[in-house]
Amino acid sequence: IPRDRRRWMALALVVTLIVIGATGAVTALGDTLFRADSLAEGLSRKFASDAHLLEQLRIVHPAVAVMSWLLLVYSTMHIRSVASDPRTRTAAEWVMGLYVFQLALGLINVLLLAPVWMQLVHLAFADLLWVSTLLLVTYWFSDPSDPT
Repeated sequence: IPRDRRRWMALALVVTLIVIGATGAVTALGDTLFRADSLAEGLSRKFASDAHLLEQLRIVHPAVAVMSWLLLVYSTMHIRSVASDPRTRTAAEWVMGLYVFQLALGLINVLLLAPVWMQLVHLAFADLLWVSTLLLVTYWFSDPSDPT
């Protein structure tokens, strides 16, 4: 893969996770400040005209995370298929697995009405995903057998 294309793909991965993380922080704040008594109430508050901005923004994080899934899976599968370094392939597998796991944790978080303990679990795995992604990009760019 040409170095320029690798840079753009790595940038897309990192920026995507930054956007997901930023929207996640806003969503967690909204979930903490404006607790819902039921899933139906929480969903209806997102679209209520008198809802606070933080309640209305709750939908952004899951929407961005699900839409980003395709980019992350495509990028990591592509990196895994072209990488010659086993560390790079392993890191790509970790990133893919952790991202899918994060989507599941996010769904569980919503179904449980976002208790603080579950938000912390989701955040802990988000941190692990972030570190894994940075390792993936680092290994990918430092592959000694790559001529570019």
